[in-house]
Amino acid sequence: MLTPVAAGIDILPSERRKLAVEVLQGEFSDYRSDYRNWLREVDAAPTKLGQPPLWPSIWQAIERSLVQLIATFENERAEKQINRAR
Repeated sequence: MLTPVAAGIDILPSERRKLAVEVLQGEFSDYRSDYRNWLREVDAAPTKLGQPPLWPSIWQAIERSLVQLIATFENERAEKQINRAR
């Protein structure tokens, strides 16, 4: 069971949105950094292309998805639409 803080109890929707953006931006930054490192490694040794990790082959999809999620959480209208749905 999650603690009240981890579960989001007593946290306003705007605070949850900010926390989600921070987490997603951190993930985006980590993936981007890892991808750049992977590109440098592949440039130095092209034989690494067929070796794990294999996620770099879908980097563009990961990047696009994270950017869209971040934009959604940053958009105030997204929060208003959620409130209307309740």
